[in-house]
Amino acid sequence: MNEPDAAPGHDAPQEVQHSASQPAGPWQLVAEHRIASQPGNEHQAMRCVTEAVSDLHLPQRDLERLRTAVAEATMNAMEHGNRYRAELPVVLEVLLSPAALAVRVTDHGGWQMAAAPEAPDLEAKLAGRQSPRGWGLFLIERLVDLMRVSSDGERHTLELIVYLEEAPMAVRQLEADVRRVDAGMVLDLRGEINASSEATLDHAYAEAERQSPRVILLNFGAVEYINSTGIALIVGLLARAYETQRPLLAYGLSDHYVEIFRITRLADFMQVFPDEAGALAAARAA
Repeated sequence: MNEPDAAPGHDAPQEVQHSASQPAGPWQLVAEHRIASQPGNEHQAMRCVTEAVSDLHLPQRDLERLRTAVAEATMNAMEHGNRYRAELPVVLEVLLSPAALAVRVTDHGGWQMAAAPEAPDLEAKLAGRQSPRGWGLFLIERLVDLMRVSSDGERHTLELIVYLEEAPMAVRQLEADVRRVDAGMVLDLRGEINASSEATLDHAYAEAERQSPRVILLNFGAVEYINSTGIALIVGLLARAYETQRPLLAYGLSDHYVEIFRITRLADFMQVFPDEAGALAAARAA
């Protein structure tokens, strides 16, 4: 089976893992960017890819899945590959073939990923047997058609491939308001849920807990972005709710993040509703 051609200017890396059959090339490089390895710069990677693929007119759902996968791959490269050393950029390449779109995310750490990384298990995370982190590669594999991992000893590349059908983003810090409703307490969340959101979430949840509510509801209606670290923070809230045997409900998620909650199995442990009315009705019956 043909391997995708190496990007111009790169030696062909040694493949160490692949997850499915690969689309045939030839690949044409359509965009290349260098992203400084600093927290939050995954937004720059998302913007670069969005601009690079704008002429393809991808369905909105497919574009959102690709953007999330690219963000996770960039975060992985900045943290684990480049150790957040700003002088070591993450190289982002967007390539196109007649049948597929590829995004290659390369760091300079030369680290090797285990052949079979531990699969996230939400029950184990809630029980403290697994770290609440570790969602990134799991999400990427499920958001694109193919993920390939390769290394040449000096550089490490995640290649994300999406099959084609024929045919500077500002970071919004998370804000949280707490309000009482007849059925319990609501956390109204606005902005982005990422590594910088921990204190805000902890403070808001603790304020809600002090009211001894029967139920706590998370309103995601104004949440624009959740990364894998944000998923880990939500798992932490769910664990706190389990400890007190208090139902934790969610509503207002976009279709994209409803899918993320299903992929991560958060939806198996936390009821998800389209709107506040539905969540309140369930809370009253709890």
